[in-house]
Amino acid sequence: MRKLLFCAVIAIAVLAGCQKSAKRAQVVGNIYTEEFIADDGRVAYRLLSVANGIDDFVMNNLYTKVVYNEQAGLILAYCDKTFICFTPDGKRRGFDDYKKIDLKDGYAELKGYNGISLYFKDKDQIYANFQDYSIVGDKIFAKGANGWGLYDMEHNYLQDMIYDKLYIINQKSAEEYDIIRFYDGCWELVGSDDSVYDDDSANEVAGLVEELNPTTDVGVLDISF
Repeated sequence: MRKLLFCAVIAIAVLAGCQKSAKRAQVVGNIYTEEFIADDGRVAYRLLSVANGIDDFVMNNLYTKVVYNEQAGLILAYCDKTFICFTPDGKRRGFDDYKKIDLKDGYAELKGYNGISLYFKDKDQIYANFQDYSIVGDKIFAKGANGWGLYDMEHNYLQDMIYDKLYIINQKSAEEYDIIRFYDGCWELVGSDDSVYDDDSANEVAGLVEELNPTTDVGVLDISF
């Protein structure tokens, strides 16, 4: 019995020693990395949050590198050549494995296996998995697998991503405008509340669009009526 008790004490002491030997480094705020030796012998890191003296794993994966991109407002946790993203309070943003980050005016562009994601630090908003996009004023034209759609900067979905062409026209304010959209070989004219104009009005505006001959499939056109 004494021998078993002695072995248990030794095991606890060894475990405590191993925990203390793990190197910990601050990333930002309450977010830390804890260094380990992975099974293949490489140095790896866990990501954890330390608040009120309590350790809480943000992600228990082993990362090869963890950096804080202050301009983007994101923690990038790398697994070799790809990374996943967290905010400084430990919340994951986006659910892709990203390969590249580019800093733009007011947001970060993240390119991953599933497409392009946009992260806006000031709003803590992420728009995920686009094939292409165009930001015009306070609107985001976003292209998915089935076509173009439209968001606003509050992450409201204004138009489904199904259109071949999509233009804002007759714009009076951020909330008051019309949209001319092309889908399945036909033009359709709608208001910002998605109310549908008659076919004659749609054909008339479509003629004005063709006269302008825009070089892009989406955008804001100088057309009023």
